[in-house]
Amino acid sequence: MKLFVILFASLLFFACANEPKKVEPTNPNGDSELALLMRKMENHWKTAKKAVEEGRPVETPDFSSILSAKPTDGSMKMPSFDGFAEAYLAQIETLKETDKGTQKKSYNNIINACIVCHENSCSGPIPRIQKLLISQ
Repeated sequence: MKLFVILFASLLFFACANEPKKVEPTNPNGDSELALLMRKMENHWKTAKKAVEEGRPVETPDFSSILSAKPTDGSMKMPSFDGFAEAYLAQIETLKETDKGTQKKSYNNIINACIVCHENSCSGPIPRIQKLLISQ
């Protein structure tokens, strides 16, 4: 019985002594509307990439909120941002109208629109974005 009490007390002590580690946020500056939207877009295009590679139709959601989404830091949304965003949205419209023969090219044009914008503002995610490209 004494052994049971010691064992139970030891387990209780170690269980209480090990605090769970804090998870660091993805973005140390917080998650802005624009950052959350871009993560949503990345997840969508990952799924779409598989569909394109398999020759299946691609769903094209409405990402027009990119024009009004607030960035983490206001200076990140430079004057040319809206033009890049409009070009991105235009490429999505082109993908909607494309046939299977040009679907890969239209899909890659969307991803390249992301890369061009990020080359001009926030270059950190470019390696992740490049992984979305489909080799021709």
